[in-house]
Amino acid sequence: LRSSLGREAQKLRIIMSQFSLMDNAMSSQESSPARERQRPLASPSRSSYLAALRQKSCSERIIMPSILVVLIFGVVALMFGPVVGTLRTGRYQPAASAPLTGTALASAEPADAIETREFHAPSHSDRIEGTPAVVDRLVSNSPEVPWNPDDYMLKRDLVEPLADDGHIAVTFANHNHLDFAKNWAYHIRKTGCTSYIVGAMDEKILKELVKLNIPTFYMASNLTTNDFGRFTKEFIEMGRKKAAMVQSFLDLGFSTLVSDVDAVWLRNPFPFFRKFTDADMLVSSDLIQTTSIAEGLEDLSGARHGLNIGVMFLRPRALSLVQEWIANMRSDPKGWDQAELTHLFRSNLTVAPNRSDGLLSIYNGKLLGGALPTSLFCSGQSYKEGTSWEGGLRPYSFHASGIASATSGKRSRLREWGFWHDEPGRFTHPVGFLSYDNHVPLELINEVRDFKNQSKTLQGVLPHFKLMNEQLSQLRVALVAAKELGGAAAVLPHLWLGKQNDIWPGDGYFRESRFQMPFTAPADYTMDLEWMDHEIPDEYREFSFLEKPEATPLLASRVVIVICQAEADADCEEGEAPAIPKEDDTVRLKPNRNLYQLRTALSHLYKSYKIVHFQGRMEKAIHLNPVETAFYNERMRGWMGAFCCVEEKPGHIFYDLFWDVPGHINRFNEVQEGPWEPKPGP
Repeated sequence: LRSSLGREAQKLRIIMSQFSLMDNAMSSQESSPARERQRPLASPSRSSYLAALRQKSCSERIIMPSILVVLIFGVVALMFGPVVGTLRTGRYQPAASAPLTGTALASAEPADAIETREFHAPSHSDRIEGTPAVVDRLVSNSPEVPWNPDDYMLKRDLVEPLADDGHIAVTFANHNHLDFAKNWAYHIRKTGCTSYIVGAMDEKILKELVKLNIPTFYMASNLTTNDFGRFTKEFIEMGRKKAAMVQSFLDLGFSTLVSDVDAVWLRNPFPFFRKFTDADMLVSSDLIQTTSIAEGLEDLSGARHGLNIGVMFLRPRALSLVQEWIANMRSDPKGWDQAELTHLFRSNLTVAPNRSDGLLSIYNGKLLGGALPTSLFCSGQSYKEGTSWEGGLRPYSFHASGIASATSGKRSRLREWGFWHDEPGRFTHPVGFLSYDNHVPLELINEVRDFKNQSKTLQGVLPHFKLMNEQLSQLRVALVAAKELGGAAAVLPHLWLGKQNDIWPGDGYFRESRFQMPFTAPADYTMDLEWMDHEIPDEYREFSFLEKPEATPLLASRVVIVICQAEADADCEEGEAPAIPKEDDTVRLKPNRNLYQLRTALSHLYKSYKIVHFQGRMEKAIHLNPVETAFYNERMRGWMGAFCCVEEKPGHIFYDLFWDVPGHINRFNEVQEGPWEPKPGP
């Protein structure tokens, strides 16, 4: 009997080998939405199979096919049963609102369900040691369950479950700004507000937002997935998509708080807007000094200042204004959305009679509106000047407007002020980090304070550049040292400036500034962060990097390099051998080391420490020979920004990391002969 069964089993294996139940090489990369699996490969024809059966014995013609059929159904049930169950029940359901814990973004619900590829573990194991189980093979080889972006088109059923008494907060982004969208969602969730949704301008970001459980809708903008730039054709068209989005929400009957994706919510905004029940439209502004009292709106003079539609609140009653806004932009292909809306808002702008809430008559008397207080809805400049702090107020939002270095500058400013939610990986580095004490001579501070010439002449900016250049020499050495010590990430200093930038000269954008000179400035004031992100994206960190709670473990692993004075010899390393830190984790290093001596003395320290910190006169730590100077000047020439502006045309003056090195090639592609002098252009 055993022999007979053995022969039957052998025949069964031969017959089964002629049939492919499924293609195990099914590509996991398949993008087609079709659910149909690939057809069996190399199957014999039905006539050939029947002819073979007729030649067999009774047991072979009846028993063997029966066994084969049973086995086929068993295998199919085993392989596809979990999948069918998953497709019926494994849905991407909106997650219930959950309190935020720690620093992780709590999950948030999209308003619609989408089928997702999820496989539940079987209750038993069919694994043979050393081989993958059937279910494991199925998971790894099956294509993704198809989904349709059209399921996320904006509709009332999508928004209604998210809205808070008809109120919804909205932003929008393309794939290039995914990190901004994540940051926006993280911070508004952190305020306790769950009534928000993010517009996905392209399918790439839509998929990412769905994976992250961030409530989203599909805008299908057909615009670039890269940066929009500034006043480009794509930028202008993006403004039209924004206006159409606002109209859609108002058409659906929602009171809509729309903000650009580079804004950050610091408090739940809806309690503020509910205080102004008669307001049809409230818009933020570029005011620096507020005219509001407590948490009131800006007065008439404040509303006549430059409005900024990066944050605005509209009720459905403002639909007629939005429709005219869209029509005006349609008639003017180059029309800027902000300028067009400002024109409509200010049409016959007057104080609304018999009102105590500060609302104004806007849009030719058809609506009530106002300008949001800049002390509570801050711009990049008003927050930097401390407008909120002076009044003892807690801002509702910060909008990264009026910031240099484009998207890179906005991201950096948000990081510097603690408004950016970084992933844990940013606090690690394959080499380590380099930091230093920024030495600012008191005499240069006093010179700026006592300088009375506030004109926009070359003479008027000399104290500012003397102060800046002293710090740039130190920054140059730090950047060179970080590169030489294996490519560590340099922590940028908080630089002191003696003159306020005016990014739109002649317009007086910062004419209201009350800064006391000198002042510590964000990095985008002095550095071309966009260029740095292009060339060295992981080789620098913002000045506040080591002050953040996530950096605490780094600070526990720090060695301090004390740069000795020139006349000091005792215990100061020459750089001819690896330096051995003392018990207090310090190393004393002679000044003016060449690059070989620097590497010899310090490069091994990153094997034991995560931070190498320099104390003393950083600019005296190393010196470069002419070849090294030429190399690093070429490498770092594009990393510095420009001061803006003096009265000459052009009026900008570039900062120069090698200002004190005669013979180097400057931004004019000229050899600098003699002492550095400020020169506008190129």
